[in-house]
Amino acid sequence: MQREAGKFTGSLRNAYDVSYHFVHPRAGVNYNPMPGVVLFVYLGAASREPSDDDLFDVWDGPDDLGKAPLFARSDTVRKGGEIAYVEWDEPRTEPESLTDIEVGGGYHNDFFALNATLYYMLFTNEIVPYGGVDDDGYPITGNAESTIHRGIELEGSLQLPLNLSVAGNVSASQNFYQKFTYHDFDWEGWQPLEEDYSGNAIPLFPDIMANLWISYQWKSLSTMVSFRSVGKQYLDNTEDEERIVDPYSVVNFNVSWRGDRLWGLQGLRIHLQVNNLLDREYETTGYWYYERYLYPAAGRNYLATIAVSL
Repeated sequence: MQREAGKFTGSLRNAYDVSYHFVHPRAGVNYNPMPGVVLFVYLGAASREPSDDDLFDVWDGPDDLGKAPLFARSDTVRKGGEIAYVEWDEPRTEPESLTDIEVGGGYHNDFFALNATLYYMLFTNEIVPYGGVDDDGYPITGNAESTIHRGIELEGSLQLPLNLSVAGNVSASQNFYQKFTYHDFDWEGWQPLEEDYSGNAIPLFPDIMANLWISYQWKSLSTMVSFRSVGKQYLDNTEDEERIVDPYSVVNFNVSWRGDRLWGLQGLRIHLQVNNLLDREYETTGYWYYERYLYPAAGRNYLATIAVSL
């Protein structure tokens, strides 16, 4: 229950108590047909409860007076003939549940490693972004009846001559609504609306993500250049190509030096990191509310650290 404070008294004071009970069974099998080779199958189930922000009126912000929580039923509790608070039951946002199936394998030796995973994730009542944000800047979310996330993940590493090494990963996925009817309201025609988004992509899930690291080690000096690429992201459920976060790629660089003893200091470590090395202009996420709102990434920026052990 919210404590009585300021103007949050009487009918403006809200209370709710929601309990969730989950069982998360998991099973997996690993098989090693020969040295360095592993094959696996995994099957699991999981659940996640709505956040407190999902249960309150995220359309307007929980700190606004007169805004009701997102519950189907309420009871007014009175004490001494006056309203003490309003108690809410039957939350409109349900917990989500997941069935996860994964199949994969890999090969490893002293110089080379490669892993591949195929996954299929079936969600019921997944809590997804609807598009837009509330007054506090948080995404407006709700349940979708049935969603699917499926794809392939590859990761590998290679040790090269001259103290060079390369590592990376890439994932290609499809994230879409298997069944989703969105309930809206037409304020001009003053009637409820239903939009069927079944088969559409889920907002803010890129279909391609990739990372590559190239590193060099020489005695106490190590350097690394990293590349990150992220595919297109939709901002709402319509799959409108004007409502997207454009694909982007970014390069980062860091260098570290570690000394056993220098200037009377032990365990000295100096690290310099340069983010967005090429000073690219790009956006990482956003939302759609009658127009496109995007959050820009920082330009080239630097981070230096010095750590010592006394």
